[in-house]
Amino acid sequence: MIISVSALAILVKVAFAVTVAAPFILLFLLMKDNKRKTLW
Repeated sequence: MIISVSALAILVKVAFAVTVAAPFILLFLLMKDNKRKTLW
């Protein structure tokens, strides 16, 4: 199973983007949850 360099580079970029975006996504979800808590 040979993985091409370009495919590997794309995977690295995607993994990096997900790692960078994850905290922002979690923060966004927490903010939405905080707004929902007022309705509880």
